[in-house]
Amino acid sequence: MLKDVVRLKGISDQNIEKYMILVIPEYESDEVNVNLKKALFGVEISSIHVKREYPHDHFSIRIWKI
Repeated sequence: MLKDVVRLKGISDQNIEKYMILVIPEYESDEVNVNLKKALFGVEISSIHVKREYPHDHFSIRIWKI
């Protein structure tokens, strides 16, 4: 994911809006999956971001403007 962020930041065309979208599945409650979910929710790419949860569809998304 970090390579993708670096690549997006490297695009110099100011007319292109760039976003990074992370989809976080709602895992079962076993320890490995809970730790992965915590790690994914801990990702910070920029201060401009949106978080949305879709509990009925079993996932959350985070979107950052790059």
